[in-house]
Amino acid sequence: SESGGLYTPLITQSLTPGDYSVLIFNEDSFEGDYTLQYTFKPGAPQPCAVQNLNDGQTVGGSLSGETSCRVVELLSDSYRFTLPSAATVDIGLSSGDFTTFLEMRDSKDGLLTFGDQTTEGLSAHFKGDLAAGTYFLYAASVDLPGNYSLNAQFTPKTIPPCSAVQTLAVNTGFVGRLGQANCTGTAGEPVDYYRFTTTAAGTVAIVATAAELDSFLTLTDSSGKVIRTDDNSYGQGDALIVHLLKAGTYKVEVRSRNGLSASRYRVDLLWTAGAKPPFCTATGVRIGVVKSATLTYTGCQYYDNTFADVYRFAVLDGSTPVEITAASTQFDAFLILTDAKGNVLSTDDNSGGGADAKLRLLLDPGDYYVVVKPAADPGESGMYQLSIQQ
Repeated sequence: SESGGLYTPLITQSLTPGDYSVLIFNEDSFEGDYTLQYTFKPGAPQPCAVQNLNDGQTVGGSLSGETSCRVVELLSDSYRFTLPSAATVDIGLSSGDFTTFLEMRDSKDGLLTFGDQTTEGLSAHFKGDLAAGTYFLYAASVDLPGNYSLNAQFTPKTIPPCSAVQTLAVNTGFVGRLGQANCTGTAGEPVDYYRFTTTAAGTVAIVATAAELDSFLTLTDSSGKVIRTDDNSYGQGDALIVHLLKAGTYKVEVRSRNGLSASRYRVDLLWTAGAKPPFCTATGVRIGVVKSATLTYTGCQYYDNTFADVYRFAVLDGSTPVEITAASTQFDAFLILTDAKGNVLSTDDNSGGGADAKLRLLLDPGDYYVVVKPAADPGESGMYQLSIQQ
C-alpha cells in the first residue's frame, strides 16, 4: 500500500507473458484523483542479493519498492553472517523513515526469532547467544521505503549444554514455566526440553498452550535432527505438531516467539498407535448409510485449525433432495459441503437442533465431499454420527 512512499502503492513483479488487470481502490471512504504509471522491463527475474555482515560492521542501506526484495509482504534487505564458534550476537536496526522489523533465520531458512521493537518502531534490536554456524538476517520495513542503519557485534561466548530434559509419558500433560530450567536455545532464548518414547509406530500430537506465551514447538529425533516445527497451528499463539512416528525416543523443544520467558504454559503429548491415519484423505460413503466415527487429531486439520473428517459420496438421482446430518453430544458439529473440485456449496452449524448440523438441498448427479468438524474450538473432539439420506 505504501511501497512507493506515503499514500503511494507500488508493485514490482516478475510476470510470464499474458494479460493482467490492476485494481485500484481507496482504503478510505472518500473520492479523489490519482495517477497510474506502468513500466515494463523484459528479462528473467533476478534473485535477491544477500550481503555479508561482519563483526563490528555498520551498514547503511535503503529500502525501495522498485528494487528491494520482500519477506512475506515487507520490503527487506537480506544479510548473511557466519560464527566460527558460539557467540553473543548484538544487532541493531534503526531508521528515521519507516517502522523497522528484524527477522533471524538459520542456514536452512528456518525461522529462529524476531528482533525487539521500540515503542515508536524506529529501531529494532536482537541480542542473544547463538551456536557456531551460518545465519540469515532480514532488515525490513513494516510500512514505508527509506534509509536505515544496521550494526552488528559478535562476542565469543561458551554456551553450556543443557542437561535438564523432562521425561514425558505419552497421553499425559505437564505445566511448566519457561526458562526455569535455565536452558538456552539456538537463538539465545530460554527453552524447555522434553523427552518421550513410543513403543510402536503411531501418530503423535504435541500441543503447547499458554495465556500469555506465543509458544513455538520443535520436534527432533534422538540424534537431534529436526523433524518438524510449528508456531500457531492450534490457534493464535498456541503451537501444535501432528506427525506419524516410528517407535523410538524423541525430543521436544518449547520456546517463546514473543520474548516472554517467565511465563507459564502447558504441553500435552497425545499418541495413537497404528498405521498412517486418513488425515485429509476422503473416506467413501454411500447415500442411505449412517456412519459412526470419532473426531480426533488423526483427522484433517482444517484451515481454521479445527480437526475434521472428510467424506466423499456420489449422487445418482438429482430429482430428490439430499439430507446430511452430523450429530454429536461431545462437540458442536459443523458441516461443509463441496463439489468435486472443492468449491463450497453450503455450510451449516445448528440446523439439526441443539449442537447438531443439518443440510438439505437438491444436488445434480455427481461426486461431492462433506466435511464434519467442530464449529470453532480446535480443542473439541469426540464421537459423532453422520447421516446422508435421499
